[in-house]
Amino acid sequence: MLSDTQAAAPQMTRRELEILAFLAEGMTNTEIAERTGLTLHTVKWYLKEIFSKLHVSNRTQAAQKLRQMRASPPAPLAGHSATGLPASLLLSPLVGRERELHDLMALLSDSQVRQITVYGIGGIGKTHLAVEAARQFISPERRIVFASLARLDASGDPLAAVATALKLPTGLSADPLQDLRAFFHEQPALLILDSFEHLDASSTRITDLLAQTDQLTILVTARQALHLQGEVLFPLEGLALPAHPGAEARAASPAAQLFVQRARAFQAGFTPDAAQLHEIALICSMVNGMPLAIELAAGWIGMLDLRQIRERIAQNIDFLSTEARDREPRHRSIRAVFDWSWALLSASERHILVGLSVFSDSFTLEAAEIVTGADPRALKRLVYKALIQRSGEARFMMQNLLRQFVSETPECLPDLLDGFRRRHAEYYLGFAARESNRLALTLDISLLPAMHAEQAHMVAGWQYALSHGLYDLLLHAASGGCYTDLANIWHECDVIYAETLTHISEAAQPILAGRLYWYRALFALRARRPDMMAYAEKCIALLADAPDMQYQFEAGCAAVLLTLGLAQDGQAPDVLEPRLRQADALAEQIQATGGNLYLELIARAVRPTIAFLRGDMAATASAGEAFFRWLPPHVTWHVGFLHVNMGECYLALGDPARALVHFERAYTVGIASGDTLAVLASAYFRSLHGLQPDAFDIGAHMQLVDALLPQTGANALIGAHTLWYFAGTLLLRGQTIHAQRNLLACLLLAQRQNDPSVLAKFIGRAVNALAAPNPRAAAALVGLAESASWPVPVHQAFHATISSTRLHLPLDSHAAQHAAPAGIADALADILLAR
Repeated sequence: MLSDTQAAAPQMTRRELEILAFLAEGMTNTEIAERTGLTLHTVKWYLKEIFSKLHVSNRTQAAQKLRQMRASPPAPLAGHSATGLPASLLLSPLVGRERELHDLMALLSDSQVRQITVYGIGGIGKTHLAVEAARQFISPERRIVFASLARLDASGDPLAAVATALKLPTGLSADPLQDLRAFFHEQPALLILDSFEHLDASSTRITDLLAQTDQLTILVTARQALHLQGEVLFPLEGLALPAHPGAEARAASPAAQLFVQRARAFQAGFTPDAAQLHEIALICSMVNGMPLAIELAAGWIGMLDLRQIRERIAQNIDFLSTEARDREPRHRSIRAVFDWSWALLSASERHILVGLSVFSDSFTLEAAEIVTGADPRALKRLVYKALIQRSGEARFMMQNLLRQFVSETPECLPDLLDGFRRRHAEYYLGFAARESNRLALTLDISLLPAMHAEQAHMVAGWQYALSHGLYDLLLHAASGGCYTDLANIWHECDVIYAETLTHISEAAQPILAGRLYWYRALFALRARRPDMMAYAEKCIALLADAPDMQYQFEAGCAAVLLTLGLAQDGQAPDVLEPRLRQADALAEQIQATGGNLYLELIARAVRPTIAFLRGDMAATASAGEAFFRWLPPHVTWHVGFLHVNMGECYLALGDPARALVHFERAYTVGIASGDTLAVLASAYFRSLHGLQPDAFDIGAHMQLVDALLPQTGANALIGAHTLWYFAGTLLLRGQTIHAQRNLLACLLLAQRQNDPSVLAKFIGRAVNALAAPNPRAAAALVGLAESASWPVPVHQAFHATISSTRLHLPLDSHAAQHAAPAGIADALADILLAR
């Protein structure tokens, strides 16, 4: 880790230390270039600089020098100009605080800044940061004085503690202020007052001392701001967590670096693999990057595995403790840390914290005021006591471990907590109803980020309302299905709606049940699930005669879904046309009543969609152009793939210029709405037909795919579609290995759906992509899938898929040798490698 060596090699830059570490791991220059993103020439230049600074001539000597640097303690303090700096912290490298240390050093170097307060929750590393800053700030011309105030009584005088730390002769004056003024008058000095939070009444003594000295800077560490004139606040929060899910990002995060460093004290050579890094990231996230909690958790390495450590922390914060003798008693456990802070709070502040403990995620000031009844000034005091922290723009949060602690305090009475939870549910379900209605009326996706931020709270509110029979709240919040659809979180909400339907009576709550069936039908359509038709029929039965026109519109849109289902089943045009006219009439009726743009779009999109499904390209072009003439220009939601369909339609009609217009529009609206599938499909078809093939940036789209897949959740169809289109483009570019990876992942995601028709569809498409160069292998793949063991027969779905792609291939007898899904994946790999 870089911070282990920076003190021993201050003349080296961070980049040089990074490259030196890679060199010591045995990486070649090429591997270092790939890891760092530098050119090979630049890596060689850096190595030359490193060898020069280390006074070595080869890689082996440089690696040996790095090991020596890591084993060396920090540089000794110069002369006798430092008093009282804790030796245990001087010998411990400060991990992951490079940015904070840089910023603090800049403040200390500013002659206009006389008093700095580093404040933060207990165990966050305030003292360690202050000591490291002092170590780097020291010089023969400047005194450094460290005074711990932790054991001083609340009524004690901090200046008397400083005089004691300096061993000044007693009795020189009646007030230690005079003695310290004389002491600090001689030369520039930095005075560190550690653990000041319980001496609030004595804080003006700092101002008095500064007023009588010209060359003194005071650095205070405390769990709260002192609120003094001239005080510069320096809030300290947890170590940074991984910004991305990959193993490299997890390993590079400051929080993970600290965990690994401390774990090696208990298990020499501890080097986590990717799975272990994932667990470490979860632990660090659970404790919000608190250094003390990370160190205490790492202390269990060698006794428990990482998953067990994480589970024990979730069960009981008392698990995070140590018997280390060189720690202050208040830092030997997380409970002791919080006990110290809790004792300093007023009864009203404790009451507010109990209320804030019902927020499982970050929250706004307005939400905190309404749920807890606190005024902004009271909440501001808690911010400056580091018991709630800023979390992004205008949002706040309570640390997870503190929430656990608060839930176990005597003040957290069940009735009180339940009252807070009810107000929480009322606030957030009201928010869900209001904002989702706005979203449905406008389809303005700029509203989505504010709703994303409250997603966890809306789910918690729903679960509370369901468990307490607050069905009116659920009825209005059910309109949040529009948000669910636009935000692409179908599976999560489908599970919640399914659970709700098992707890309510359709007879007693017909409108609520009907709305839930409407959204379950819509989600089933998105996921291509066969239960879509049944849910749509239940919605129609419950809402068709509802007193509110809005609910009747939802029933009408459920009928639209039935029409789509009939089209997919191959119903004749004479069956579909009357239903399509009903959809047209529904769209006009919705528009005439003031509009629900979400429902209107669903009704208007069905005609061009069904025309395309039937292969009637002339009808697709006519209906599609009418749809896009109606479409408001700002709407991008779920129209990217309609543009892709139109592009395919015009290609079939022999009009590549108009096809390109729609493919480009699909790309643009896909980027705007986050519809990666439409983006990739557009790029694939442009490449396939030679329409601006160079516009497809493989690297950029690999990043898009990687970003999308973690968001698909259990809705495997979205991920599978995306991977299939991307694999097709990769095959066109001749990048077979990347195509192999994507098609295999596509197959596994389709299998996760546990729907044979889905599996058939994607195997058929993979066959279509590979049949031309290797038809016998493609035929074998069809046979493999047909012989696999699935809950229902797949033969019909396979042959329908193959017919639709015009692949009529004889089945290879080799297929019968494989009966498990794993065999399909193996065969697909063989086919791709054969290509």
